Amino acid sequence: MSSIYSTYNIRYLRISEKQVLPLIIYLRQENLSWFNDIIFQEILSALQRIIPKKFLGKKKNASDKSLSDIYRGSNFQFAYYFRPTDVKHSILIKNMPKLKTLQEETIPL
Repeated sequence: MSSIYSTYNIRYLRISEKQVLPLIIYLRQENLSWFNDIIFQEILSALQRIIPKKFLGKKKNASDKSLSDIYRGSNFQFAYYFRPTDVKHSILIKNMPKLKTLQEETIPL
């Protein structure tokens, strides 16, 4: 069975109406066999709790040498970190215009 995941996966998480957060998932080749949408949804659920705390919490100081934090779930664990970037990402919001129905004109015979 082929997986939709590879060793390098990029997704974009919408964190507000106009902001996205790029999420890059690195997987080892041996982990591709068990990584699936259910595990991915569990990771997203964990990140929903982590992201607000990280953005509202204190900044790491220069003396903190750890590059990443570890999240340990019941079925898996992952390392994560946030880094500043100058890359801008845009969201294209597509609004479908409401179509007005044309009323047929009745022509008297």
